[in-house]
Amino acid sequence: WLKKNRIAIQAWSPYQLGFFGGSVFDRKRCPDIYDALNVYAEKYETSMCAVATAFILRLAPDLQVITGSTKWEHIEQALEGEKINMSRNDWYGLYGACGYKIP
Repeated sequence: WLKKNRIAIQAWSPYQLGFFGGSVFDRKRCPDIYDALNVYAEKYETSMCAVATAFILRLAPDLQVITGSTKWEHIEQALEGEKINMSRNDWYGLYGACGYKIP
């Protein structure tokens, strides 16, 4: 319905684990995601936040990421994600690290 009516999807605070659960950048809480983000950050020579943003942006061409951050550094890192052309294999690698089965 959203695509049909040309309405953009917004991902609000997409790096958070619920209201008080921390973030996906917490190695203790999300070791598999953290490790995968770190590998792809090194590969794409950027931050883990930029990789997470690139991952989210690949879901839909008009998706908007609303970081929810008040720190300029985090906003800049998220903006870097727009510049990453994440490969399909890398996207699925991160998808699998999130605990989902690869189709």
